[in-house]
Amino acid sequence: MIGQDGERNDYIDDDRLVRLYCDEDQSIAPELLWDPLTRPKSVTWTGVTVGPVESFDGVWLRLSATERATCRITAKPAAVEAGLHRPA
Repeated sequence: MIGQDGERNDYIDDDRLVRLYCDEDQSIAPELLWDPLTRPKSVTWTGVTVGPVESFDGVWLRLSATERATCRITAKPAAVEAGLHRPA
């Protein structure tokens, strides 16, 4: 859950615009995630859609309850303006 004990968060860029949230027991090296933010964009469709009035709120709860490797990335508007890839 967001904000619970056991969560860690780290910026993955030098300008502190993009932040990774994950559990303390996940072996993730945030500095290795910088490269995917800056390389040419690639898109893969899952076939899953969210309607225009549906909320994304429940996605994190469902993912974290069923997938141990779930992480979350947030980006400030300045990150998109700087040319980094836009999160969902």
